[in-house]
This record gives sequence, C-alpha cells and structure tokens, in this order.
Amino acid sequence: IILNRLIKIVKKEEITDIIVTFPEEYYFKLGCDCADLCNLTLHLYFHNTYSEQGNSWMSKKAIKIQTDAFEKAKNIYTISDGLNGYYKNEYPTIQDKFISLPHTFSDYKLIVDVLNDGSVFKFVFIGTINQSNLDSTTRLFEEIAQMQNVELHIYTPVNKLILIHKWKLNINKSNFFVHEPVSQDLVHSELQKYDACLLTHGFGGEYSSIEYDTIFPTRLIPLLISGRPIFAHTPLNCFVTSFIGNNDCCEMVNTKSKEILKKALRSFINDKERHNVLVKNAILASKQFYGPNVVKKLVSTL
Repeated sequence: IILNRLIKIVKKEEITDIIVTFPEEYYFKLGCDCADLCNLTLHLYFHNTYSEQGNSWMSKKAIKIQTDAFEKAKNIYTISDGLNGYYKNEYPTIQDKFISLPHTFSDYKLIVDVLNDGSVFKFVFIGTINQSNLDSTTRLFEEIAQMQNVELHIYTPVNKLILIHKWKLNINKSNFFVHEPVSQDLVHSELQKYDACLLTHGFGGEYSSIEYDTIFPTRLIPLLISGRPIFAHTPLNCFVTSFIGNNDCCEMVNTKSKEILKKALRSFINDKERHNVLVKNAILASKQFYGPNVVKKLVSTL
C-alpha cells in the first residue's frame, strides 16, 4: 500500500531523484523499490551501519539489500566522516560514491549567562539512553551521584521505568532530577539553565564494534552551540573521540576507571578558564554542522 502511494506521489510531482535513509530497514527497502520501479536517480543516506548488524540470517538479507542499493545509487551520504571512512575502506571500487553529510542545526541562538549563584554545580544530560551509550552513562551517573554540591538534570524520551528496570540506572538520587523531554526547538533554552553538559558514548554493548567505532551522537550538535562547556565520557578508539580531540571542544575521559573519572569531574567543575576555551572551540567546531553549509554540499553533489 505504501509503495503504491509513493509511486503515485512520484508521478504526480514528476519526481526525478529520491534520497532514501537508513536506519529504518522497512522504509529503506520501500524507497529503493520505488526508485527501481519509477526509474528514479537513487541517493542513499546512512546514519548507521546496516548489513554489519543483526543475526546471521538477517545479515544475509541485509547484505543483499545493501549491495543492490549501493550498486544502483549515484551518491551514498553518511552521517559522519567516521562512517564515511569505514565504507570507503570496505567498498574501494565505489569509494567515490561516499560523501559525508552531517546532521545539521538551523541557526545560532542567544547564549545567556548561568543564572545560579554558584554554590551548586548543575550538569545536564539530554538525549536517548540505550545500548549506544548505556555503559558510559551508567558510570558517569554513578560518580555524579556521590558528589557534593553537584546536581544532575536529565532530559530523555526514555520512560523512567525503563531507565530503572531495564537499563538498571539508579536515578532515584537526591541530587538527580528527571525532567519531561522537550521539543527540539526548546532544547537550547533548557540548556541555558545549567553550568555544563554531559555527553556519553558506549565503550561496548549489544551493538557491533563497528557501530561503536563509527556512530556519531547527533545530540552533540545542540551541546556545541549551547555556550556551555561539555564533559564527555567516550572510548579511546572511535570517531566521536577523534572529532572531539581534533577540535578540543569537550573535556574527555576515555577510560573506564572510576577513580580517573571522579578526579576529572572535580577538576572540570573547578576550572573556569578551561570552560571558556571549550565553549569557544565548540562554537568553531559547530560550523561544519551549520544547515546552510551542509545544504550547499548536498545540492552540489545532486
């Protein structure tokens, strides 16, 4: 039914090109089938790896779908340079098709001074908690829970019961505050209420090692333009760690050591000069995600 509706839209609007996105396999396959049946120029946009995930039976099916799509596509956009580099190495005969096209933001917004009196340092975590960042999030939360005069404010679409019972996160702490998730257009104004932002990226879990190496947490982008310093807990050998290191836009801890994590948190809280450097560098790093710049790149390749 959906495929028929897509075909009708193509004919009515006289569409010539289609950009098909992944990570949703169902719609990815629909888009590729529509391109094939309607003789459209196919472009792909990968946010995550595909055929490398899942069990052996699913992988065989995914490999066939991905191979066919890669062969027919004019361009294969990827969400990050990390994912782009991986695919270029895996598919050297078609490496010219791969183009990094990062997630974007529309405009820079007003940054306000921190409003609290400084007696309590307030961290904010915003975004999804799942297997992409669960282990690092758990460690970071455990350390913050033990700190005096430090609060953690959590905004996540994940239900509180899932956080507690499925992900085993102990968020019922006196210095933890779980808020209702906010719409994307209100994220910036919420971040202005806090002293610093947190970013976590999984050291491991249920995903493949390739996924942890290549995925880019898009929640980093609103943090970069928030005007607040960022504390990141990420594994040593992955693309997001390389990105942060190359741009010096977050304070990072790249080890599972709780002792090192604790010392780094305390040092970060007290180093105001470092905060200023990180915020300045974050704004500079954000330019590569600025919407008009990314659109120009997209249009030039179509």
